[in-house]
Amino acid sequence: MRVHRFTSILILAGIIAFPSFIRAVEVEVDGDRLSVHAQGVPLREILDGLAAAGIKVTSAPEINPRISAEFKNKPVHEGFGAILNPYGYVLFWERNRNGGKLRLSEIQVFAPGSRTGGDADGAETGFAVARNPGDGTLYVKNEILLQARPGADGHLIERLIAGAGGTILEKNDVLGIYRARLPDGIDIPDFLDQLKEKEGRLIAEPNHALPILAPQWSGAGAAIPRETKAAAALPDGGGAPIAVLDSGVLAGYGLEESVIAALDAVRPEMPVTDGLGHGTQMALIAAGMVRPMGAVGDHGATPPIIPIRTFDDNGMTSNFAVMRGIDFAVQNGARVLSMSWGSETPSRFLEEALNYADSRGLIVVASAGNEPTGKPVYPAAYPSVLGVGALAPDGTRWRQSNYGSFVSVAAPGYANLPVGYRGEAGLYAGTSVAAAYVSNVISGLLSENPDWKKADVMNYLKKNQ
Repeated sequence: MRVHRFTSILILAGIIAFPSFIRAVEVEVDGDRLSVHAQGVPLREILDGLAAAGIKVTSAPEINPRISAEFKNKPVHEGFGAILNPYGYVLFWERNRNGGKLRLSEIQVFAPGSRTGGDADGAETGFAVARNPGDGTLYVKNEILLQARPGADGHLIERLIAGAGGTILEKNDVLGIYRARLPDGIDIPDFLDQLKEKEGRLIAEPNHALPILAPQWSGAGAAIPRETKAAAALPDGGGAPIAVLDSGVLAGYGLEESVIAALDAVRPEMPVTDGLGHGTQMALIAAGMVRPMGAVGDHGATPPIIPIRTFDDNGMTSNFAVMRGIDFAVQNGARVLSMSWGSETPSRFLEEALNYADSRGLIVVASAGNEPTGKPVYPAAYPSVLGVGALAPDGTRWRQSNYGSFVSVAAPGYANLPVGYRGEAGLYAGTSVAAAYVSNVISGLLSENPDWKKADVMNYLKKNQ
């Protein structure tokens, strides 16, 4: 087992009657565990110690707060979350040549909101987000999505984008949807309005940006009693594969054996990690390794999972990144698509992508939202998607759970999680928890009843909630 340890003792001479002042830092990385002893030392000393132990470190020089921390054997992600807050960071892992456990190979530290933009080749490192001043919707800066109507000239889109001085970045071959970037200075909403008015052979919309649906931290699990009302009984045994479209997955929480495929849909050339913790939370629930309060029975489904990182480390995704993730889920045999996020912004293209997943036999599950507005939240409100609300510990509807005709089922929304969302582990509440749990339930049902269709699953859930 590889252990990285760094210790620094700095002694500054006192003046005559004053004692010497001692400042010390000790950092130890042991597999997926982190121990830190630091007494008011600059962050740079901790990072230099990691670099000396063979871990690649990338951090701007101006990020150098003084750190005081004392903990042992915390999961690496939690430990760095404690000492780096409010800064963002990403961890990269690798296996040695003989296989075995993952080890930390690199850490990148950045100021909140700074890890955005794109590389020269157009691959996102994050999403630079703009807001439509007309309706307040979010979209990826300078980006639009286009699709030719049936019978249109196959080169129409290429000519249009070239004429505007833009660049076609990529194409979703399944749906025939192009992702294009236009030059700075072009008003995207106005450009699309003009395109809609003058060019009937195309369908176009912004590359909408969507925020992650953050669960609410509710403190320690012991503070809230376990509910007694039944939700939906879980079949025993394995389960059908679940694709979790979220912020990725972290090593060190026991999920490695459950993962059958993984993709970073934000940066497809990179290994999957999780800079937020939310994806790991949802993967633990979807995989049956964490059971929410109110889950019935001693054993639930323990399915294989396909974690797909669709959100960047600022908690944003784009419609095209989600489409990329949907394609990967279909190609890798997913039977359930779990999406614990949403917004009030509808998208024709995203709906079309989810209809495609539905046509391929995937059952698509999404969160209804954590604000009780009664307004539709997408993707949960698309007809092909099963929208999920959350139950409180007493079995009633959670007071923050959204509602409406698009909510198909409600499920336990409280879970005691070993990894935090941008912070501490503990008890979290939200329709995101409920959606991941329903995905787990459906996985078990499909495993027990391989011939069941979505209607069969819906009948079961409504009878047993």
